[in-house]
Amino acid sequence: MAHYVNNNELFEEVVKYRNGRMLDKNFPVSDKIGEAILLIANGLSKKPNFAGYTYKSEMISDGIVNILQYLHNFDPAKSSNVFAYFTTICYYAFIRRIATEKKQSFIKSKMFESEMLKMSTSGTSSESLQNAMKANNEFMASDTNIEKFTKKAKKAAKKPKGLELFE
Repeated sequence: MAHYVNNNELFEEVVKYRNGRMLDKNFPVSDKIGEAILLIANGLSKKPNFAGYTYKSEMISDGIVNILQYLHNFDPAKSSNVFAYFTTICYYAFIRRIATEKKQSFIKSKMFESEMLKMSTSGTSSESLQNAMKANNEFMASDTNIEKFTKKAKKAAKKPKGLELFE
């Protein structure tokens, strides 16, 4: 499937890691596993659906951290496709980073609108300015607006795309 990572060699390394981890919780990850994780995260970031994001390095970092965090959960009895396991973990780390960044962008734009409102109403009465600021603060404080935005992002991420439509 992937030409840059040999799944069979990676599977053997992960099995060695799991066996070593059973004996010692601080068992180190081998260089081959580390290199494969880096290749998978960088390769996935080059996919068209992740192109154009300015925070791509954060996405890659999140993917690497999550793979290392859940490496010990891989069960060789259930599957021998370590590449798919790592790619899936990395994919969802990317999706979470995108949702987080969109949420931050939403908050930033609302704060900018608030500042523009303050600037435009600075010549009006202090009562109308206070009312506008209070309304904006209530909007920013309400979790429902942010929850709605987050739910939309999660819903969009769950929709099947491409070949997934035919499964």
